[in-house]
Amino acid sequence: MPAGRAARGATERLTLDAIVDAAEALVAAEGFEGLSMRKLARALGVGAMTLYGYVPTKDDLLGALADRLLADLDLPRPDDGDWAYRVAAVLHATRRALLAHPALVPIVAAHRLDAVSAYRGAEVVFAALREAGLDDAQVVSAFSTLSSYAVGACQQEIGLTTRAGPTRAPLPGITALSGAEFANVVGLAGRLATRDFDEEFSAGLDLLITGLRGWVEGT
Repeated sequence: MPAGRAARGATERLTLDAIVDAAEALVAAEGFEGLSMRKLARALGVGAMTLYGYVPTKDDLLGALADRLLADLDLPRPDDGDWAYRVAAVLHATRRALLAHPALVPIVAAHRLDAVSAYRGAEVVFAALREAGLDDAQVVSAFSTLSSYAVGACQQEIGLTTRAGPTRAPLPGITALSGAEFANVVGLAGRLATRDFDEEFSAGLDLLITGLRGWVEGT
């Protein structure tokens, strides 16, 4: 088949879903840094300019990719538990999604998501925080803090578990510290070196929700 006819055929078959499929595969193979419009176009057999008719910018592409990967969040129903339970459920569901798709973390961390899947989780959290008694400004501030915590915790967990090698000693710098000058650091070295990320995430989330309860009671 002539190259021109093949290119026309690829263009005719092109859809946003197909573009996101290819982007997801490219990220899985080469990491977040390997995703570019030029590489994506080559994988799809079309010219780079053709893609811009579907995703005008790379940010639009990243948003569509994030929307795809967040689509299966296991969100609580409006009548599940109290407001604190529903907030925690959304944050735990978000963490599971981010850990299942590590390439999603830098997208969520660096881009404001403007997609249906992200808004579904936000809707549940907003409703729960309003039910708790927060005003609009407090709801937005609380949501921003909770989101930053979830993304930051996952970013750290993925980074630490990815870089940790089987023969690498954890926190070797601590062994060189003076016990007199760094008594607390040295005393906690064992816990710092053998962290339970599930337990830590839950504890940090409990701390934030306890703070929100105090905020509500203080209003």
